[in-house]
Amino acid sequence: MPTIIYVDNDDEITSAAARIRLTDDGPVALVIPSGSRLSTSRINFRLLAREAQTRGRRLAIVAGEGSTRALAASAGLPVFGSVGEFEESVRDNPSTPTVVATAPPPIAPQAAGPAPVRRAAQGPPAGPSAAPLAAPAVAPPAASVASPSVPSTAPAVARHSAADAIVLPALLPRRVALGRPAAAVAVALVALALLVLGVAAYLLLPSATITVAPRQLPVGPLAFSVRADPAVTASDPVAGVVPAQPLTFDLASNNTFTVKGRRVEEKKATGKVTFSSYDTGSANTVPAGSIVSTQTGIQFRTRSAARLARAQLIPGAPRYIVIPSKATVIVDAVVAGTSGNVESNAITVVPRSEDPVLTRVSNADPTQGGVHNEFARIEQPDVDAALAQLTKQLDQDFQAILVEPGRVPAALTVFADTRTEATAPSVDPATLIGQEVDTFDLGMTGRGSVIAVDESLVTALAGDRMRAATTTGNALVGGSVHVDLGQPSVDGGSIVFPVTARATQVRVVDQPSLVQLIRGKPVPQARAALEPFGDVQVTVWPDWVTSIPTIDSRIDLKVAAPTVPAP
Repeated sequence: MPTIIYVDNDDEITSAAARIRLTDDGPVALVIPSGSRLSTSRINFRLLAREAQTRGRRLAIVAGEGSTRALAASAGLPVFGSVGEFEESVRDNPSTPTVVATAPPPIAPQAAGPAPVRRAAQGPPAGPSAAPLAAPAVAPPAASVASPSVPSTAPAVARHSAADAIVLPALLPRRVALGRPAAAVAVALVALALLVLGVAAYLLLPSATITVAPRQLPVGPLAFSVRADPAVTASDPVAGVVPAQPLTFDLASNNTFTVKGRRVEEKKATGKVTFSSYDTGSANTVPAGSIVSTQTGIQFRTRSAARLARAQLIPGAPRYIVIPSKATVIVDAVVAGTSGNVESNAITVVPRSEDPVLTRVSNADPTQGGVHNEFARIEQPDVDAALAQLTKQLDQDFQAILVEPGRVPAALTVFADTRTEATAPSVDPATLIGQEVDTFDLGMTGRGSVIAVDESLVTALAGDRMRAATTTGNALVGGSVHVDLGQPSVDGGSIVFPVTARATQVRVVDQPSLVQLIRGKPVPQARAALEPFGDVQVTVWPDWVTSIPTIDSRIDLKVAAPTVPAP
């Protein structure tokens, strides 16, 4: 039964691998939703494929996104667009078909005389001479069924089929059979004898079945670095460099900004204050520029000096009456603005140099004329804030482009740390400063660039390194190269990948040369001669034969294909 595993967007590679390990034998489908973390890198699918292979599971990927399917397919996994497609595929191919091996047709012996003759298409010739010339047919043996990986050790006679049965009358020329019966009988007997001798020789001559399994030796592991450089156009295994691809995207952003800068227009309030002196002993002068204020601290400065005569003392009942002297001067608010507009009799605090018992002050009328007006005006901070906001928006747009499906080729891995942007404002910001407006429009355009790498080029270069590392006379086992890519790092405008690679190699064996090497030798010597080339299995027929046949056609030597070790 197939097993279907549904993963969440936040599932990590370790979680998916653990769920694969918990499945039963049989097909396993991993359903990956849009935006899953697993679909961000081809390495994830390679790890899943390796986990499934280690556990003996047949893993397939089901994904709606084309980019996810492309990543999985590049890692060697079968992909489907829906669970229905996967289930239909499982129904169409429920299991691996059994391989049935049939025996090869008999090989003609090299003895002199006519070759063996198979059954003729026509029936026996008519006439009285046909009956005595008929020969019994050779009984066909049953076809043997065996696994392709196990060589057959049955005697050679078991390799014939029903097609090898012989009917002798079919060998006679029709005109001889009809016109000259005696000659026809003689010819038939000779042909039959030769045929029987040929078949007997084929069936009874010794044969040898030999299998040589070349020994596998490790290559590596090798640890090295591969640099992905956008300045190169082709991979260089010796230098350890592969091409990187710069991706460029157009960017644009604009907005309307509120002006926070202000031009302030203010005027100071003015008025009059009257000083009163109750000093009956002497006159007093309040200097110009003296500060008087309200009880709440709103200050005013006198424009001129206030000269106060001595106060008069007039007798009265029951005591004397003091008549103060007075002087009125103009005052201006110390701080411009509407705060200087105060009510009448609000200014009552005399300057600090005056005795408040002997000198008093007051404003008979309100002060007025204080003004505070503000006008919006573009200042440098307004422009700086607008440019910063536009730059941030362009950066966010650039990041969104890099993760948007279809914007970056599925085969490429983008390295965001290499992101650069070249931007320019829509107008010269200096021309905006000083404009008295409430809002202003400003835009920014640019081009964003980022470095992307096809990691399969790194893997391919590692494979070239492994082939170069094989010893003379050996070759890599197909599919045995395993490459692990470490955490890449950004070095200037390049990406550096730490790589660890390993593989297996076998000795290159020439099958015809091996046959020539062992022809006619005793079995122990033949085995010893072949052992330097790998693990040897020798089977002779009949089993009492002690030497390898001298006829090439009686020697069945096979070089076993090496098996790919598990990663």
